[in-house]
Amino acid sequence: MKKLFISLCLLIITTSIYAQAPEKLSYQAIIRDASDALVINASISVQISIVQGSATGTTVYSEVHNPMTNFTGVVSLLIGDGTVVSGSLNGIDWGSDSYFIRTETDPAGGTNYNIVGTSQLLSTSFGLTSKNTDRALSIDYNNLTNTPTTITTEQSDKVNFLSITSAVDLNQILTTVSVNTAKTSFPGFGTTTGTAFDIIWSKIGDHVYYDTAKVGIGFTDATAFGNAVLGVKDGITLSNMNDEVAQATPGSLFYEGSAKGFMFYYDNTGTLKSLGTGDITFNTRNNVFIEESIVKNRVAIGDDVMTGMDFGENDMILSDDTIGIWFRDTSVSASFPTNDWVIKINDISDNGENYFAVLDTTANRIPFRVMAGAPDKSLEINANGNINVGNLIPTEKIEVDGSVAATSFVGSGANLTNLTGTGTATTSNIGSTTIGADNDADTNGSIIFETEQNIRMRIESDGSVNNGIVDPSNLLSINGDANFTDLTAQTLSVGGAVQTPVFTETSVGNFTGYDLTNKSIVLINNGSSVTVFGFIGGVTGQKVHLINIHPTTTITIFPSQVLLPASLGNPVLNQNESISLIYNGSNWVVTDFVGTP
Repeated sequence: MKKLFISLCLLIITTSIYAQAPEKLSYQAIIRDASDALVINASISVQISIVQGSATGTTVYSEVHNPMTNFTGVVSLLIGDGTVVSGSLNGIDWGSDSYFIRTETDPAGGTNYNIVGTSQLLSTSFGLTSKNTDRALSIDYNNLTNTPTTITTEQSDKVNFLSITSAVDLNQILTTVSVNTAKTSFPGFGTTTGTAFDIIWSKIGDHVYYDTAKVGIGFTDATAFGNAVLGVKDGITLSNMNDEVAQATPGSLFYEGSAKGFMFYYDNTGTLKSLGTGDITFNTRNNVFIEESIVKNRVAIGDDVMTGMDFGENDMILSDDTIGIWFRDTSVSASFPTNDWVIKINDISDNGENYFAVLDTTANRIPFRVMAGAPDKSLEINANGNINVGNLIPTEKIEVDGSVAATSFVGSGANLTNLTGTGTATTSNIGSTTIGADNDADTNGSIIFETEQNIRMRIESDGSVNNGIVDPSNLLSINGDANFTDLTAQTLSVGGAVQTPVFTETSVGNFTGYDLTNKSIVLINNGSSVTVFGFIGGVTGQKVHLINIHPTTTITIFPSQVLLPASLGNPVLNQNESISLIYNGSNWVVTDFVGTP
């Protein structure tokens, strides 16, 4: 006998706890067949047995039921309502031993019980066990010994004053309170008991000192200001109405308010420096400005810049023996461009070349370079977009003062001279290739593709396409057969027959969404009955016909993602029954349901 999977939910409930009432147990299970498919809407046979002692122990009661599963494969019944095979449910002493419930199921409704499951009854209802209790004991709690110590109402009211949001050590709190209460003398802070700092400071004269740890003002956690010994939250205000501090101490910082309102500090040599003037010097490399930096005058960059250098008409000077500007893209998204570029001048080696270049550093290429000594107007783009190579005033899109060497040419060669070479013409381009025709305003001209002196395709001046027979009323005209793997059209005129591919499906999943991508007619020949939880895929306007061709299995459409009339409920397709759907861009809509007569 095969032992197959059963999803089981057993509710142990007595129908009544009164004397002489029948004892019944509520039983519910999900039934699956040998292939783990749900057995739905089927009349089945279930034999229920109560087994004593172990899963393979003695059967003390057995009965048979013939229930009906619902559309999700669930069966519900009452143990005690079936046809008794052996034993008595009322005669079981539930409190004397452990008991198990064994279920044997025949999905076909007969006695071939090939689905078997056994589960222990870990608890039984009060109604089943209380009949064995025939006496009770009444005692006075005050006469008991070893009862727990309780607190008084007054003590309980004091506990209510506490507000505790995390674990605390009450013994430590008691110790801390006792120590602070006992403090009576701190240097410079008087002798009032319990009013001094938790941590001892030193006071000498009018000054207070603390040198054993960190000090935080506005902080509750000293780790928030790192290695600094003083942390002040939300900033500090420095006020000094004198010109300078009394002593030039390196590292001292003060605000001077009588002149320009600058911040001043003394450097490590005792020299007074100001923050806010034009004489700020950074003595370290890689200084970082967190916010935007605005230079309202001119700027010089490089190791060879110097104070007082002449900017001329320039706002920026780069002065160094290796000059370059690096454009470094730090994008991390896969869809973002990330290429890095460098503007560079001249080689840095002996006998190197002089040039101005744009480098693609990601691909290690130099797509643009102008060599030193290039003549005037070597390359120029005029205001009208025309390109001039040489000292010309171009009237065409590109004009070259001199000879042009090319490995290939696309377009009419009517006005070209000195062309050499014969043979098959080819055009190859990794990007876009433009083929032009009818570039005047007379609307007379087409792009014609010929092979063997026959027109194979024409693109007319109005944009319509045909294979030799012009039909200006349609954008696409084909004289002959056409094969499309996918076609979207507002209007389609066909002189012959339209053939739609037919797809045969044999593995529709149960309780899943069925994919209708690129499908028009689907013949379902599933080996088992299934419930389809909606449909996925599809494009707006797509129409699909589903036809069940299997002689015995059914297809139930569950309206999870399907719009259908309420009168259809959950449509069930039997053999040769069909349903039609159209995708509206967000949902599949049922338009037709054809059942057997």
